[in-house]
Amino acid sequence: MDEIIERIEKELRESGKKSSRTRRKVIEVFFSCGGHLSVEDLYREVKQRYPDIGYVTVYRTLKVLEELGYATSLDVGDGSTRFETALRQHHDHLICTVCGRIYEFFEPEIEVLQNLVARKNDFRILDHTLHIFGICKECQK
Repeated sequence: MDEIIERIEKELRESGKKSSRTRRKVIEVFFSCGGHLSVEDLYREVKQRYPDIGYVTVYRTLKVLEELGYATSLDVGDGSTRFETALRQHHDHLICTVCGRIYEFFEPEIEVLQNLVARKNDFRILDHTLHIFGICKECQK
């Protein structure tokens, strides 16, 4: 993880953005948590370890990570945004509209089908996300 953080700090300096010990701490917590975190989730985690770090610092750090391509934001359909590391393998999401749980999946057939659709339409895919909204097994009970 240190290698990634050092690369991020280098990119911050090169792009003229602030690289501080405080920002580094937030970045370390973000990458150690994994999952799909709201700003509030990450703030709670950061606050437990570093009580002196404020909400605005956490928010701004997440936005900078997203700008640099190290974090991806997910609109989960309830008005909130979640963030996850962009350094993981490609995957898609099933999002429960009742409990808010997010299930990750990768389905090769979906990947093949969307490439086929793009080719048929002479369309070059640069990136894609797939979010399927529904009700999970637990909430259907």
